[in-house]
Amino acid sequence: MKSSVYKTQISILVWILGTMMSPVSHAQTFPSLADFEKQISHLQLEQQTDSLVAMYEEISSHDQIKSLEFLDQSINLSRASGYDEGLVRGLTKKGNHYVNVAVDLKKAEKYLLEAMEVSTRLDNDSLLPALYNRLGAVNFKYGKMQEAMVYFEKGEAVAIAIQSEREIMDFAINISILHLQLGHTQLAIDRFIHCLTLNASERQRAMINNNLGVIYSRSEKYDSAIYYYRKSIEHCEQDQNPERCKMNRLHNIAVAQLKMNNFEESLESFSSIEDYVGSSGQQELYAQLLYNKGVAYKGLEAYDSAILMFNKSKEISEANQLTRVLRKVHRMLAESYKCQGQFESALYYREKYIDIKDSLFTIENNKHIENLMAKYESEKKEKEIALLKREGLKQEVELKSKQAAFEQKLLSDSLRSQRKENEILQLKGKNKVQQVLIEKNLVEKQKQDGEMLLLQKEKELKTTEAKRQSQLRNAVVIGALLLLIPAVILILVYQQKMKDKELLYAKTEEINRQKILEVIRDHELKAIKASIEGQEKEKNRISSDLHDGIAGNLAGIKFMLSKLAEGDPTDQRLLPIVKKIDDTYQEVRAITHELKPPRITDASFSQLIDDILQDISTGNSFNVKFMCHPREELDQLNDDIKIEVYRITQELVSNIVKHAKPEQVEVQLVMNDDYVNLLIEDDGVGFDIHKGSKGIGLPSIRSRVTKLNGKIDIDSNVGRGTIVNIDIPVAKTFETA
Repeated sequence: MKSSVYKTQISILVWILGTMMSPVSHAQTFPSLADFEKQISHLQLEQQTDSLVAMYEEISSHDQIKSLEFLDQSINLSRASGYDEGLVRGLTKKGNHYVNVAVDLKKAEKYLLEAMEVSTRLDNDSLLPALYNRLGAVNFKYGKMQEAMVYFEKGEAVAIAIQSEREIMDFAINISILHLQLGHTQLAIDRFIHCLTLNASERQRAMINNNLGVIYSRSEKYDSAIYYYRKSIEHCEQDQNPERCKMNRLHNIAVAQLKMNNFEESLESFSSIEDYVGSSGQQELYAQLLYNKGVAYKGLEAYDSAILMFNKSKEISEANQLTRVLRKVHRMLAESYKCQGQFESALYYREKYIDIKDSLFTIENNKHIENLMAKYESEKKEKEIALLKREGLKQEVELKSKQAAFEQKLLSDSLRSQRKENEILQLKGKNKVQQVLIEKNLVEKQKQDGEMLLLQKEKELKTTEAKRQSQLRNAVVIGALLLLIPAVILILVYQQKMKDKELLYAKTEEINRQKILEVIRDHELKAIKASIEGQEKEKNRISSDLHDGIAGNLAGIKFMLSKLAEGDPTDQRLLPIVKKIDDTYQEVRAITHELKPPRITDASFSQLIDDILQDISTGNSFNVKFMCHPREELDQLNDDIKIEVYRITQELVSNIVKHAKPEQVEVQLVMNDDYVNLLIEDDGVGFDIHKGSKGIGLPSIRSRVTKLNGKIDIDSNVGRGTIVNIDIPVAKTFETA
């Protein structure tokens, strides 16, 4: 049997080599499924399925649709012949096809689960780890972290049982990444470092060290990040693309050096990889690299070189529609020209930056509306098609019924004609002249009857056609109205909302003018009290200490003094002391109640943010503009993320109230596919970020962002205002095994 399989493989190889060397076009290289099945029809069924899989692998990189025909036929043959190993292999390859080639994660999970079900019938556990790994990866891409963890842990247990070192290491890496995604940062670091003590391959060591570098870089521990990036480079030789592996790590090192303000070192690192990145076709990475070089030159106050780099990055970003990179470039160009005293150019790029920033928010809104409209129009078209199909079937039944009635009438006329002919034959012998007249009249009568029937049939067809045209016209009119009505409703609702906002703004402004002197201090205190989480914990501790300690002691002192006063009613000196202790006790109780934290998760998240901003705006002399999108998805965020974003917003706005003296404050909260972006900008007095004191709460804010594995970018200069940009990941893609 082995000899037969070997001959089959040799024959396929010879066929492939022959077709590769033939002078026909590339599209004609591979046979059709029917021709290939004829070529392998003499083989056993198991050998046929293996040959079909081999042909799928050969064709898949050239023709995805045609290759699936071979793979589907292999699965069908394996299922029909009970060849379970071939069935598992075919289903697994089809699942991988929908993961890597034609991305459809639902189909991928379906075929991988079926492969898992079939593999349980086999006494061969070596097939299970790969299936568990792929199912875990699919759930990871879905964002189902807990389900992915279950698959990875089951696969790891099987890999350990069969002592497959490579698969044990793959599962260890993927489980570490899952812990990181779930917010278990230290646990993920510990597991990655433990992986390095195991028998990992060079490729796996490169991946582990790079992931450790990413973690430490996000935590702003740049020295540790650079250490692990360099360790990763040492193991890049066994990667599928060693040069790209090294360049990726070198770019990460350059970014870390830039974050550390080591501008000269970062410039040297960026320049060492610039040619490779520029020729690799990775336009977004190249635009980002040039932007980073410009930032480094700006840090060295080499403004001409910085502007040159920013302009190069701008050209690439505009050509490839890299809006987010372009926004940062315009902001840096404005600052560079300002430092050179070219204020007209600085103003031009500052306006460009603001336009792009506003357009990004508008694009997100428009995209959401377009998706809703497309879904609505699709449903309406499907309903119209179904209606037309029903009308077509109804007309077909009516025509068949009329045709049957017409045929029945023709048969009746034929019988009547036959009877008349018989009567004529009976009278034939009596009078030949009379017979001729009768025959002539009969022919005329039949002719008239036929013409009448034809006219009647033509009239019926015209009536049917007119009815069909009328129904079609009515369907088109109804469809147009169904599309027009929602659009009109949307416009009216939008206009009404805008009017309501204007009225609300006018009313709020009037109230503010009347009460501003009375409530300004009260709102400043509320804004300051609603600070960071550490302050909340300290307040809770102080509240408990006051309630359990000082309040209890005051109550005891009051009681003893009251007893003394009762013992000597003539001594009036104790009464004022008892009253003051009672007042102090009531004050302590009031303070303990005020120190209790608010329940952030009891209301809509976006509404809570809006409320605190409205409170701040009401109590101060500046305007606050708040933009939030999409509100429903933001309200469904993890409670930990909502609480931290709420506290960060409170702290930043509190800093603005206490220090910035602005006229305008703008707050944007936007959720994208894999991160939440919080942008707070004011036009106040600004500060020097290199001399920023802890008194404005920046260390507390940074610790909160680090806790969420996020990034914070603070841009401020004295007299120019402040921009704080925070990105908090919701689902981040890491290198997986």
